[in-house]
Amino acid sequence: MTTRTFFLNALSVGFLGLFAWGAIESTGPAGAKAAQETVRSDLGIQFEVPEAEQGVLRIAVFNSPESYNGGDPIAFKTVPVRSREFVTVNFADLKAGDYAVKVFYDEDRDAELDTNVVGIPSEAYGFSKNARSAFGPPDWNEAKFEFDGTTALRPIVLQ
Repeated sequence: MTTRTFFLNALSVGFLGLFAWGAIESTGPAGAKAAQETVRSDLGIQFEVPEAEQGVLRIAVFNSPESYNGGDPIAFKTVPVRSREFVTVNFADLKAGDYAVKVFYDEDRDAELDTNVVGIPSEAYGFSKNARSAFGPPDWNEAKFEFDGTTALRPIVLQ
């Protein structure tokens, strides 16, 4: 098992929460509670990468319904994967609060979630709480989880 940590930024857009990539800077929401600002810790997310050969995981963390539904994430990482393995990605120094995660395994490293002719993803993807939806990404309320500011590890199963 290999653990890698990288820091990146992203923007989610499109029908299935498709990801468009670019560097951004973001901070927590204005007016965050004082208690939340003082409690910070690491959030670890673990993935089992299916039949990986040379792709990358593209992972975006969101802290509001607005950011989750097409706005800027508060954190983003791209993690190279070279073999079938469990990968743990750490997001350091996060405040306590509600978060949701979107991820996809970019097998061909083109920074796009590839889809078939009817728009169904052909690359593995997943959401926090392993949330699923028949059409499009799951709703914020289905994917969000409460992070209490203590170090935590959350598994996400890619489908």
